[in-house]
Amino acid sequence: MMNDLTLLQRIRKDFGIEGWVDIQVNGHAGISFCSENLTLDQVSDAVDKLDQAGTTLFLPTVVTTPPETMLHCLRVLGEACDHPDLRKHLGGIHLEGPYLSTEPGAKGAHPPEYMHPPNLEEFHRFQEAARGTSKFSPWPRNLKVLLPLSTGSPRRAWFVRRGTHWRLIRIFESRSTPA
Repeated sequence: MMNDLTLLQRIRKDFGIEGWVDIQVNGHAGISFCSENLTLDQVSDAVDKLDQAGTTLFLPTVVTTPPETMLHCLRVLGEACDHPDLRKHLGGIHLEGPYLSTEPGAKGAHPPEYMHPPNLEEFHRFQEAARGTSKFSPWPRNLKVLLPLSTGSPRRAWFVRRGTHWRLIRIFESRSTPA
């Protein structure tokens, strides 16, 4: 059985990476990446502590909370993803919600009052706040939804629901359904 140091040395040798990679980190060492009071200094502290523990690359995760809180966290984490001392440790932002199924048993720990189908205007606000660095979770099954980009617009957004998540597939100009 390998100890952590031996395993990290093997990861460096076999894969050419410096340490652990974690695609979902909700916070670390008492710092929540979903806090309405999140600061860049707190993100920096979490990055340093994760790095010291061997996790050298990760995606900070923003889960379903009130929209104002999500926007705040995405802004702070987007700034962190652009920060010269932090960006090498941040692979983007894992956005988990609010586009989750409200079906019983599917919501997990997400507060149902903030969960809803995709809203393209909100999606754009989230992406802008995150400076384009937000990513989405994988999804197991398909359900396609076509939504207008805005009221009265011929532009449409094609979403796919896979399991409990929604994913934006494509924006197009025609009123017809994409292939």
